[in-house]
Amino acid sequence: MKVAAGLSEASAAVADALLTQDTTSHPDAWVDLFRWLSVESGAGVARLDGAMRIVQANAEFLRQFRKTPGDLYGCPFLDLLHPGAQVRARRKFARLSDSRRPQMLDRMAAAGAAPGEPAFRCQVAAVPVRDALERLVCVVVLVKPEPAVAGNTAPSALFGEADTQILEGIAAGESGAQLARKLHLSQQGVEYRVSAMIRRLGVHNRASLVSKAYSLGVLELGQWPPRARRAAAS
Repeated sequence: MKVAAGLSEASAAVADALLTQDTTSHPDAWVDLFRWLSVESGAGVARLDGAMRIVQANAEFLRQFRKTPGDLYGCPFLDLLHPGAQVRARRKFARLSDSRRPQMLDRMAAAGAAPGEPAFRCQVAAVPVRDALERLVCVVVLVKPEPAVAGNTAPSALFGEADTQILEGIAAGESGAQLARKLHLSQQGVEYRVSAMIRRLGVHNRASLVSKAYSLGVLELGQWPPRARRAAAS
């Protein structure tokens, strides 16, 4: 089966392929799967162990992160992600480990390939490979970087200026009381706006709100203190 450019199709193809693998009779069936995906998906492909450490990666994966096998193997996959994306990603990978999810597809923010280089956004598909007793054998991960977003579009248009400043403050670790004083709002007003943003983005708490904001491009990667992208002045 040919895998199209969209990573969602690659994720579906991985799921279909796993259904045909007899992991009981052939415990190393993931080898053929890994090779097939490396050729057909056009994405970076890595194999993770049960602790989500990288134990194998194809040439495209190494190229994306500008690493050698010696640099990368044994490294936790989450260490390759932007710090603002790690909380949400850790929760999603935990669900893969304990059988609560058959696969995962999400947009994430990866750290820069080298010190001083900008972070980049990517689509990540991950599928756990299990044996007949539902024990985790490994996790196959696909990473496909997304094209850079043009500077004249601003996902922060989802929010008003006050909400945007609150989001920047949360990402910087400021409390509700600190934000209220800085923005000349009541603390209750700040909490109301935070709750509204959490509902709007479909997340559960402040940490996941920040992570989601980075993955959506609302917050700029590689900026400290955190900054939201704003529309260019006309």
